[in-house]
Amino acid sequence: MGGIPWHYLITPPAQGYKGVFHVKSLETGAMAKNGVLDMDSVSVEPDKAFFHTDDSGRIFHMGPSTLRVLRIRDGGHGYEIVPDFVIDAYSPCSTNTPQVDGMILTSSGRQVKKLLLDAYADPCYESLQGVDYENDLDILAVTSVSQRGDKLVGHVCFHDNQTGALLNRVELEEAWDETCDHSISVDLDTLVHIVKTPQRRYHCHVYKLDRTVGQREEKQPRQTGKRRKSARRGR
Repeated sequence: MGGIPWHYLITPPAQGYKGVFHVKSLETGAMAKNGVLDMDSVSVEPDKAFFHTDDSGRIFHMGPSTLRVLRIRDGGHGYEIVPDFVIDAYSPCSTNTPQVDGMILTSSGRQVKKLLLDAYADPCYESLQGVDYENDLDILAVTSVSQRGDKLVGHVCFHDNQTGALLNRVELEEAWDETCDHSISVDLDTLVHIVKTPQRRYHCHVYKLDRTVGQREEKQPRQTGKRRKSARRGR
Protein backbone atom coordinates (compact mmCIF):
# COMPACT_ATOMS: atom_id res chain seq x y z
CA MET A 1 0.00 0.00 0.00
CA GLY A 2 1.26 3.46 -0.88
CA GLY A 3 1.00 6.20 -3.46
CA ILE A 4 -0.45 9.70 -3.42
CA PRO A 5 -3.36 9.39 -2.77
CA TRP A 6 -3.43 5.96 -1.17
CA HIS A 7 -3.52 2.99 -3.53
CA TYR A 8 -2.69 -0.67 -3.21
CA LEU A 9 -1.28 -3.42 -5.43
CA ILE A 10 -3.00 -6.77 -5.80
CA THR A 11 -2.50 -9.90 -7.91
CA PRO A 12 -5.95 -11.06 -9.04
CA PRO A 13 -6.59 -14.70 -8.05
CA ALA A 14 -8.46 -15.26 -11.32
CA GLN A 15 -5.24 -14.72 -13.28
CA GLY A 16 -3.95 -18.10 -12.15
CA TYR A 17 -0.30 -17.04 -12.25
CA LYS A 18 2.00 -14.49 -10.68
CA GLY A 19 3.48 -11.45 -12.36
CA VAL A 20 0.32 -9.43 -13.10
CA PHE A 21 -0.68 -6.59 -10.77
CA HIS A 22 -3.66 -4.28 -10.48
CA VAL A 23 -3.38 -0.78 -9.00
CA LYS A 24 -6.54 0.17 -7.09
CA SER A 25 -7.69 3.11 -5.00
CA LEU A 26 -7.84 2.42 -1.28
CA GLU A 27 -10.80 4.78 -0.88
CA THR A 28 -13.08 3.50 -3.64
CA GLY A 29 -11.55 0.18 -4.71
CA ALA A 30 -11.65 1.34 -8.33
CA MET A 31 -8.76 0.34 -10.55
CA ALA A 32 -6.72 3.19 -11.94
CA LYS A 33 -6.60 3.78 -15.67
CA ASN A 34 -3.67 1.84 -17.15
CA GLY A 35 -3.60 0.11 -13.75
CA VAL A 36 -2.86 -3.39 -15.09
CA LEU A 37 0.89 -3.94 -14.73
CA ASP A 38 2.19 -6.74 -16.93
CA MET A 39 5.54 -6.84 -18.72
CA ASP A 40 4.27 -9.56 -21.07
CA SER A 41 7.74 -11.10 -21.23
CA VAL A 42 8.92 -14.70 -21.48
CA SER A 43 10.78 -15.44 -18.26
CA VAL A 44 10.83 -18.06 -15.52
CA GLU A 45 10.88 -15.24 -12.97
CA PRO A 46 7.61 -13.34 -12.40
CA ASP A 47 7.41 -9.57 -12.53
CA LYS A 48 7.68 -7.59 -9.30
CA ALA A 49 5.75 -4.47 -8.36
CA PHE A 50 6.09 -2.39 -5.20
CA PHE A 51 5.84 1.20 -4.05
CA HIS A 52 8.87 3.48 -4.00
CA THR A 53 10.28 4.13 -0.51
CA ASP A 54 10.73 7.87 -1.11
CA ASP A 55 7.90 10.39 -0.60
CA SER A 56 6.91 10.56 -4.28
CA GLY A 57 4.27 7.80 -4.13
CA ARG A 58 5.64 6.24 -7.32
CA ILE A 59 5.57 2.54 -8.23
CA PHE A 60 8.43 0.26 -9.25
CA HIS A 61 7.49 -2.35 -11.85
CA MET A 62 10.45 -4.65 -12.47
CA GLY A 63 10.66 -7.31 -15.16
CA PRO A 64 13.53 -9.57 -16.23
CA SER A 65 15.35 -6.76 -18.05
CA THR A 66 13.37 -3.54 -17.53
CA LEU A 67 12.58 -1.36 -14.52
CA ARG A 68 9.59 0.96 -15.01
CA VAL A 69 9.04 3.84 -12.60
CA LEU A 70 5.36 4.80 -12.66
CA ARG A 71 3.43 7.72 -11.20
CA ILE A 72 -0.19 8.01 -10.04
CA ARG A 73 -1.85 11.06 -11.60
CA ASP A 74 -5.28 12.61 -11.27
CA GLY A 75 -6.90 12.20 -14.68
CA GLY A 76 -9.97 14.34 -13.95
CA HIS A 77 -12.44 11.44 -13.92
CA GLY A 78 -10.29 9.19 -11.80
CA TYR A 79 -6.66 8.31 -11.30
CA GLU A 80 -4.35 6.94 -13.94
CA ILE A 81 -0.90 5.35 -14.08
CA VAL A 82 1.65 7.19 -16.23
CA PRO A 83 5.33 6.36 -16.84
CA ASP A 84 7.94 8.52 -15.16
CA PHE A 85 11.03 6.89 -16.69
CA VAL A 86 12.37 3.48 -17.69
CA ILE A 87 15.70 1.84 -16.85
CA ASP A 88 16.73 -0.91 -19.26
CA ALA A 89 19.26 -3.53 -18.15
CA TYR A 90 20.27 -4.55 -21.67
CA SER A 91 23.65 -3.30 -22.81
CA PRO A 92 23.75 -1.19 -26.00
CA CYS A 93 25.41 -3.93 -28.06
CA SER A 94 22.53 -6.40 -27.68
CA THR A 95 19.86 -6.92 -30.33
CA ASN A 96 16.60 -8.84 -30.42
CA THR A 97 17.01 -10.58 -33.77
CA PRO A 98 17.50 -14.35 -34.04
CA GLN A 99 20.98 -15.64 -34.85
CA VAL A 100 21.97 -18.66 -36.92
CA ASP A 101 24.16 -21.05 -34.94
CA GLY A 102 25.41 -23.54 -37.51
CA MET A 103 23.64 -26.62 -38.93
CA ILE A 104 22.03 -29.59 -37.20
CA LEU A 105 20.87 -32.97 -38.55
CA THR A 106 17.32 -34.24 -38.14
CA SER A 107 16.51 -37.92 -37.56
CA SER A 108 16.04 -38.33 -41.32
CA GLY A 109 19.47 -36.88 -42.07
CA ARG A 110 18.19 -33.52 -43.40
CA GLN A 111 20.30 -30.46 -42.58
CA VAL A 112 18.48 -27.51 -41.03
CA LYS A 113 19.64 -24.23 -39.60
CA LYS A 114 19.54 -23.86 -35.84
CA LEU A 115 18.34 -20.51 -34.50
CA LEU A 116 19.23 -19.02 -31.15
CA LEU A 117 17.40 -16.16 -29.51
CA ASP A 118 19.78 -13.28 -28.96
CA ALA A 119 18.79 -13.04 -25.30
CA TYR A 120 20.59 -16.34 -24.73
CA ALA A 121 23.36 -16.09 -27.34
CA ASP A 122 24.42 -12.48 -26.82
CA PRO A 123 27.27 -12.13 -24.30
CA CYS A 124 26.13 -8.55 -23.71
CA TYR A 125 22.76 -9.69 -22.37
CA GLU A 126 21.95 -8.52 -18.84
CA SER A 127 19.13 -9.24 -16.41
CA LEU A 128 17.84 -7.16 -13.52
CA GLN A 129 18.22 -8.48 -9.98
CA GLY A 130 17.04 -5.69 -7.69
CA VAL A 131 16.86 -2.00 -6.87
CA ASP A 132 17.73 -0.04 -3.74
CA TYR A 133 17.11 3.62 -2.88
CA GLU A 134 19.63 5.84 -1.09
CA ASN A 135 17.64 8.74 0.34
CA ASP A 136 20.54 11.01 1.38
CA LEU A 137 22.02 11.06 -2.13
CA ASP A 138 18.62 10.61 -3.84
CA ILE A 139 19.92 7.88 -6.15
CA LEU A 140 18.77 4.44 -7.23
CA ALA A 141 21.17 1.49 -7.11
CA VAL A 142 20.04 -1.01 -9.76
CA THR A 143 21.70 -4.43 -9.70
CA SER A 144 22.05 -6.45 -12.90
CA VAL A 145 23.90 -9.59 -13.97
CA SER A 146 25.57 -10.29 -17.30
CA GLN A 147 27.21 -13.32 -18.88
CA ARG A 148 30.96 -13.16 -19.42
CA GLY A 149 32.45 -16.36 -20.78
CA ASP A 150 31.44 -19.18 -18.47
CA LYS A 151 30.63 -17.02 -15.43
CA LEU A 152 28.15 -14.39 -14.32
CA VAL A 153 29.25 -10.88 -13.41
CA GLY A 154 27.32 -8.53 -11.13
CA HIS A 155 26.96 -4.81 -11.81
CA VAL A 156 25.49 -1.97 -9.77
CA CYS A 157 24.28 1.04 -11.77
CA PHE A 158 23.59 4.32 -10.01
CA HIS A 159 20.73 6.36 -11.46
CA ASP A 160 19.29 9.76 -10.63
CA ASN A 161 16.08 9.18 -8.66
CA GLN A 162 14.25 12.04 -10.36
CA THR A 163 15.17 11.48 -14.01
CA GLY A 164 16.58 7.95 -14.21
CA ALA A 165 19.80 9.24 -15.78
CA LEU A 166 22.79 6.90 -15.40
CA LEU A 167 25.39 8.41 -13.08
CA ASN A 168 27.93 5.61 -12.72
CA ARG A 169 28.37 1.86 -13.00
CA VAL A 170 30.35 -0.43 -10.68
CA GLU A 171 31.37 -4.00 -11.45
CA LEU A 172 31.44 -6.35 -8.47
CA GLU A 173 34.76 -8.12 -7.94
CA GLU A 174 33.29 -11.33 -6.54
CA ALA A 175 31.72 -13.87 -8.89
CA TRP A 176 27.92 -13.97 -9.01
CA ASP A 177 26.61 -17.42 -8.05
CA GLU A 178 23.05 -17.90 -9.30
CA THR A 179 22.44 -20.68 -6.74
CA CYS A 180 22.82 -18.16 -3.90
CA ASP A 181 20.55 -15.43 -2.58
CA HIS A 182 21.93 -11.92 -3.07
CA SER A 183 21.13 -8.66 -1.31
CA ILE A 184 22.71 -5.33 -2.22
CA SER A 185 22.17 -2.10 -0.30
CA VAL A 186 23.76 1.35 -0.43
CA ASP A 187 24.24 3.78 2.47
CA LEU A 188 25.94 7.01 1.43
CA ASP A 189 29.42 5.93 0.19
CA THR A 190 29.14 2.30 1.36
CA LEU A 191 27.88 -0.57 -0.80
CA VAL A 192 27.14 -3.88 0.94
CA HIS A 193 26.69 -7.17 -0.92
CA ILE A 194 25.39 -10.04 1.25
CA VAL A 195 25.43 -13.54 -0.21
CA LYS A 196 23.53 -16.46 1.33
CA THR A 197 24.66 -19.89 0.09
CA PRO A 198 22.41 -22.97 -0.16
CA GLN A 199 24.24 -24.27 2.96
CA ARG A 200 22.97 -21.17 4.85
CA ARG A 201 26.40 -19.58 5.04
CA TYR A 202 26.65 -15.84 4.72
CA HIS A 203 29.35 -13.81 2.98
CA CYS A 204 29.49 -10.03 3.25
CA HIS A 205 31.36 -7.89 0.70
CA VAL A 206 31.76 -4.20 1.53
CA TYR A 207 32.76 -1.51 -0.99
CA LYS A 208 33.65 2.12 -0.38
CA LEU A 209 32.71 4.44 -3.22
CA ASP A 210 35.50 6.85 -4.14
CA ARG A 211 34.42 10.01 -5.97
CA THR A 212 38.03 11.09 -6.59
CA VAL A 213 38.97 8.17 -8.88
CA GLY A 214 37.99 10.04 -12.05
CA GLN A 215 39.81 13.15 -10.85
CA ARG A 216 43.02 11.20 -10.25
CA GLU A 217 42.80 9.63 -13.71
CA GLU A 218 42.41 13.07 -15.30
CA LYS A 219 45.40 14.46 -13.44
CA GLN A 220 47.67 11.48 -14.19
CA PRO A 221 48.66 12.49 -17.78
CA ARG A 222 49.64 16.00 -16.64
CA GLN A 223 51.78 14.58 -13.81
CA THR A 224 53.50 12.21 -16.23
CA GLY A 225 54.29 15.10 -18.54
CA LYS A 226 55.90 17.06 -15.72
CA ARG A 227 58.12 14.14 -14.79
CA ARG A 228 59.33 13.78 -18.38
CA LYS A 229 60.12 17.46 -18.62
CA SER A 230 62.07 17.38 -15.39
CA ALA A 231 64.10 14.39 -16.58
CA ARG A 232 65.12 16.23 -19.74
CA ARG A 233 66.36 19.17 -17.71
CA GLY A 234 68.41 16.82 -15.54
CA ARG A 235 70.37 15.70 -18.57
